Amino acid sequence: MNKFSWSPLGGLGEVGMNCMVFKFGDQIVPVDAGVLFADPNNYGVDAVYPDYRKLLQQGVKTWLITHGHEDHVGAAAAVFHLCRQMEIEPPQFYAPPLAHSLINQKLSDSRYSGLQKYKEYVHLVEPGTELNFGELNVKFIEIRHSTPTSCSLAFKWRDLCALHTADFKLDYNEFEDGLIAVKDFDVFDGKRPDLLFLDSTNADRSGQSISEADIKEHLEEVIKTTPGRLFVTLFSSNVYRIALIASLAEKNDRKVCLAGRAMRQTYHAARSLGIFEKCPPFSESTFIEPEESVNLDPKKVLIICSGSQGEFRSVLSKIASANHPVFRATENDTVLFSSKMIPGNERTIMRLIDGLMGHNVKVLWGEKAEEEIGGPIHASGHGRSEELKELVRFLKPKKVIPVHGALHQLKATEALVHEVSSELDLNIETTVTLNNSRLEFEKKEEWELVDHYFESIPQEKFLRFENFDSPSRDPFLKARKFAADGGCLSVVVHSPGRIDIELKGILPENYVFAANYSHEKLNGDLRAWMNNKLKGLEKNNEFKSGRFDGIKAECEDEMARMVRKITGSKPLVFVHFI
Repeated sequence: MNKFSWSPLGGLGEVGMNCMVFKFGDQIVPVDAGVLFADPNNYGVDAVYPDYRKLLQQGVKTWLITHGHEDHVGAAAAVFHLCRQMEIEPPQFYAPPLAHSLINQKLSDSRYSGLQKYKEYVHLVEPGTELNFGELNVKFIEIRHSTPTSCSLAFKWRDLCALHTADFKLDYNEFEDGLIAVKDFDVFDGKRPDLLFLDSTNADRSGQSISEADIKEHLEEVIKTTPGRLFVTLFSSNVYRIALIASLAEKNDRKVCLAGRAMRQTYHAARSLGIFEKCPPFSESTFIEPEESVNLDPKKVLIICSGSQGEFRSVLSKIASANHPVFRATENDTVLFSSKMIPGNERTIMRLIDGLMGHNVKVLWGEKAEEEIGGPIHASGHGRSEELKELVRFLKPKKVIPVHGALHQLKATEALVHEVSSELDLNIETTVTLNNSRLEFEKKEEWELVDHYFESIPQEKFLRFENFDSPSRDPFLKARKFAADGGCLSVVVHSPGRIDIELKGILPENYVFAANYSHEKLNGDLRAWMNNKLKGLEKNNEFKSGRFDGIKAECEDEMARMVRKITGSKPLVFVHFI
């Protein structure tokens, strides 16, 4: 079958949860397995990832990973967890060094017990490596991004040439880890790729992205001039930035704490892989344990911590809510956000900043920080419009599919591709699509788009709670929503006239509702209604029919509607017959 299809399970129309499925004939190859972090008000949900069960049932043998950010590998362990539940052979994972190490750490995590045995399915791939899977050849191309050993993927299958850039930027400043430029994408021997899957995260931002080299002096200025304790929050997998901050802290006589499990795990993974040897130099003696820092002069301490996106179980969120076991916020502290706000996280981040300011902490973030410091303190790992256009000019692809980003970012990529297409007098086609879609291509004279399918019903997701995962359509979540939105009503029927009713989260004990309706009156009206209902059931010999489940459900529904009519909220109701 000379057909190629592609389906995004996550990451299009949103920022996060990246996963896309490439299908070469009958061979299915998913790329990445990421999560989308949830708001703390979403009924206890920590993160969301695609429901991989239908995909895994198709017999996936190969799964590729591009890099180690959580929005690309955060659900990798969940794939093995689902395979174990489904009692099927898991796919072989292929990942570059840092992502490989982080996935193995996840398989050792106590969250999913007993997954260590699946480490043999996770294979290390050095950047520059070519792998063959039958007719399919895949090359891992080293790229510049905000986490090391990131890779684009070049696919060759029969006469199809396709390139998935993954997250990338073009940075011509020479870093300790070497220069990476547009010429590194020359992998098709001068042939125009049939398909280019192009990172759109910063497509709507003009010009060239800021280089890591451009933020060094501004970070040092903050580290040098901050009078008290300094917290710096950033993405835990930004190894180069961690090394840079540690190097500058050491130069300015500050000790460094790493706070947050993911931060510490990434640090140890990078050290074991020798990645820090290609980063700004620092001594291991620069690092101390959090408990040691409390006995030092605050101006001699710098804490690198998690929480840049307002994650509600992060170190910074715990400090803001005064729940951290070691660190307590003081008015002499400064918090620096060396990160950007991921679209969709604005509310949680601002809630975090307000929480910190409530302790009179000085907070530096975004444009405000740039104005005060005199320059940028964060460099994105995603190329802006000029970098995307430069890559399109270089590759001259026949078709471009924007990936990674909200719809306005995907549309911005489409516009700049059309601009380059007109400039070069080429007919470069673009297709903008979203999650729940499938693009199918067939080889005629060229590889042509023959079907653009879009599923109107959203695919089910998996929800990650603190200690377990659940499908998004599981009745459990509906019950949790009911309890959170409308409270709980428990009714225990011992006999007519003896009924115990307990209201939780419906009305405050001493609160008088509209028209003098009180908690006590609601309790009494519910009891009276239940007594009348029981008399009617007995009169009609309903209890002798044996349909207790039906009677129970009927009572629960009617009482829920009764409470909703009075209070406006529909509670979760439990009726028990003793």
